[in-house]
Amino acid sequence: MTVGFQNSASPTAPLQRNAMQLMMAGQIRPAIQAFRDLIAARPAPMADDWYNLAYLLRCDRQFEAALKHYDQALALGIPQPEDVYLNQAAILSEHLHRQDAALDALASALKCNSHFVPAWFNLATIHEDRGQAQEARAAYRHILDLYPVNGRAHARLTAIDLYHDQAVDALNRLTHVMGQSGLHAEDRAELHFASGLALDALQRFDEAFVHFQQGNQLARQLIDPALAYDRAAMDRMVDGLIAHVPKHSGSQQMEDMEDRNPPIFICGLFRSGSTLAERLIGRHSRVTAGGEHESIPAIASGLPSPATLSSSQIVQLRNQYLSEIGAAFPDASLITDKRPDNFLHIGLIKQLFPDAKIIHTRRNLLDNILSIYFLYFADGISYGFDLDDIVHYVRCYDRLMQHWRSLYGEDIIDLDYDALVQAPEMVMRAVLSALDLPWEDDCARTSNDNAAVKTASSWHVRKPLNDRSSGRWHNYACQMDGVRHALGDAIKT
Repeated sequence: MTVGFQNSASPTAPLQRNAMQLMMAGQIRPAIQAFRDLIAARPAPMADDWYNLAYLLRCDRQFEAALKHYDQALALGIPQPEDVYLNQAAILSEHLHRQDAALDALASALKCNSHFVPAWFNLATIHEDRGQAQEARAAYRHILDLYPVNGRAHARLTAIDLYHDQAVDALNRLTHVMGQSGLHAEDRAELHFASGLALDALQRFDEAFVHFQQGNQLARQLIDPALAYDRAAMDRMVDGLIAHVPKHSGSQQMEDMEDRNPPIFICGLFRSGSTLAERLIGRHSRVTAGGEHESIPAIASGLPSPATLSSSQIVQLRNQYLSEIGAAFPDASLITDKRPDNFLHIGLIKQLFPDAKIIHTRRNLLDNILSIYFLYFADGISYGFDLDDIVHYVRCYDRLMQHWRSLYGEDIIDLDYDALVQAPEMVMRAVLSALDLPWEDDCARTSNDNAAVKTASSWHVRKPLNDRSSGRWHNYACQMDGVRHALGDAIKT
């Protein structure tokens, strides 16, 4: 958002103050109307008004409208246009899956400001999503030319290095950078995580774990206290969901609802194999791999939790979801929605899509917990910085999944990562059968392909299917002793 200035005696000054106050208070839809009123009342258009309206439309998930309003801000000569192009690129890439158009927007941003690091990061990310290692390397190298100790750029370069079995080179580079003075805490945290992964690849496990510990300690210190993991709040949320049984509309037909092809929802713990699951299911000729969508969490955030929806609300919210998915994948007839934390919203999903199938990915819990601990999630997954917090979250997840199974067991399909990497055809035949899809050999193909992947593990899943991540926790048996004791017999590993 941006703030435009005008004479306080101007006739539109009260309208501007009202619009800004609503926006700053997070009252998105009233603010949208207020900025529209302000724009209509202006004797001459102001770029900042259009920028702020575009920002608000993006918050309201009106993505096409947001793009057009950003264009208007550009046409009016807004200062620092690279910020506008960056916002457009984020919408195009993350929400509308128009990667080529996003690349064009980023090129425009960098034409305005060749030192604009956020645009270089977004450019590199799109190249990574597409499996374009050389292009991604070049973008990250450009960032390092501007900021040689940028931890995030070094971490992403390390992921590419490990994909190419260049762990020694990666570790040497990281060791050199970490020896420099004046590193910001966030850069140092990123470098610790990257060093841990390089040392893990070199089977120097004790050294690796020390780096992961140090990285997580730094990351935990950096997080906004308001966003820190709250065990009591998590318990209350899960207790509320379990105590509340949402009304199931069953086979009831409602207007404007297409029950024949509900999305295939893929969820589970983060790092439980959901990306691989979608990758294999998405190879089926009838399925379009949709990747991670914010739509269900966005809908859930606007509802009381837990929520019982009326028939009219179900129609409205379902159509909202389908409209967003349709804008991103207009030609898809059957699409996957791979959002791991949608396991929290299975009750909502089954209200909106009574016939939906839920693919629940799971793996050895000790491997899963370790994988979460080894990845820098910043503040997005606040429980990931501490093994005890991860164990608590896993227990809550397990309680909730048992509840969902008691309600929708026949529609929840477990897909076990460890079984999948051992016997891909056997596992995928069972999964496709449960989805009422005919068998296709491509769905068990273990060779690499060039399909786009938007995930932190994008390089890992591009390798031919292997079981190297199964049983990984044994390399850290001593460090995981407390986790094993905490889990006990409550959850089988």
